[in-house]
Amino acid sequence: MADLAANFNDWERAEIVRSDLEARHTPSHQLRMDETQIARYMSPSAESEFPLEYAYALLGDIRGRTVLDLGCGSGENSVLLARRGDDLGAARHKERAMEALRDQGQGRTLTRVKGDRTYTNDEVRDQLWAEIHWHYFRAARAAGDKAEMDKRLTGLIALTPDDVDIALDAIPALIERGRKEDAAKLFAKPYAILRAAVDEKPDDLERMNSLAWLCARSNQRLDEALKLITTALKAQPDNYAYLDTAAEVHFQLGNVDQAIALEMKANEINPGNEFLRSQLKRFQAKSNTGSAP
Repeated sequence: MADLAANFNDWERAEIVRSDLEARHTPSHQLRMDETQIARYMSPSAESEFPLEYAYALLGDIRGRTVLDLGCGSGENSVLLARRGDDLGAARHKERAMEALRDQGQGRTLTRVKGDRTYTNDEVRDQLWAEIHWHYFRAARAAGDKAEMDKRLTGLIALTPDDVDIALDAIPALIERGRKEDAAKLFAKPYAILRAAVDEKPDDLERMNSLAWLCARSNQRLDEALKLITTALKAQPDNYAYLDTAAEVHFQLGNVDQAIALEMKANEINPGNEFLRSQLKRFQAKSNTGSAP
């Protein structure tokens, strides 16, 4: 037993070193995960041949539970665990944190580092309140509470956060409700951040894809998105994430048949991906009805 404990301690120390090195050497722009990757781990099959998908299948429902991500490295699993978690619980937890800040944070400088950006004082408060509204919005969507969804979307518009994930979640809902001006308002800051990232490294394919995806899902700057994703696909024509982004761009432009063709190729490259399958069904449904996106 002593040998087993010693071996575990050695492994744990080595994992801490590995995780630290990974976190320090992962560029900030690579910390973003595309939706097709995230979708793989939301409800994977227990028959999956991929070890991490199988592990998430065994994990089951973690809502209301506390999960320790030991040796989280650059945080990929932390993102996935958070997505599978309890939005209502997350909102309430952050509200309690805001109450503590109100009661104990007077006269103190607040600092929060997220990605490669540092936020201070009111920026931190606004960012946390935006995340609270977002979590409540997601919980309301899961419960089918449209009135609460609208309330939380209005809260987000008042704060106009620069968070790309919030924008990708909220903007399609705003468009669906006919709130196009609000959608454009919520798009502006995340767009500026991703546009600056592409301008900094104009040959970075992942940055191109991230910006094109935001534009497509927001139904904004579609010509720019098409140019970006066409360039990325020329470099990597069999990248299923890029194919999915290109399909979304063409779908928003009204090129439904081309969107279906691109999405079918993405599904062929990555069969069994639930998000890609849902995209294809969505495009095909519009093709059958003949209505606009």
